[in-house]
Amino acid sequence: MPSASKIIKNGKVVLSYNWDTRGPGAGAGVEQIFCLKGKFAVASEYEGALGPFDSLINAIEQTQVLCITDAGESIECDSLSVSQIIDLLQLCCVGYEPVMDINGKTCEFDPVARRYQAQESQSPQDMA
Repeated sequence: MPSASKIIKNGKVVLSYNWDTRGPGAGAGVEQIFCLKGKFAVASEYEGALGPFDSLINAIEQTQVLCITDAGESIECDSLSVSQIIDLLQLCCVGYEPVMDINGKTCEFDPVARRYQAQESQSPQDMA
């Protein structure tokens, strides 16, 4: 079984979460999941290389790769729909949930539902 480092070095990016604090010296970065030969690994700015995992879902659920903070900007993943990604988000915000671009769709936090929602102008197949 390949190590997390080998999966990250030789694998294909299958999920990216981009963030930017927009503060001087505070930073910006990307959390990513890579796949190699059916195994997955997380490259985290905070936790380093994590894995291997047997599935993309396991890699997301067993790490904080989708821990959304007020610096969150966008998530791209060809393997998951917008709805699937929203269901997997971990909210780590402190009172300010950013508008997120998820797979090219603008998603806003609904404080009543306590979850992200894609804007209603999108077609139903985009939400599936």
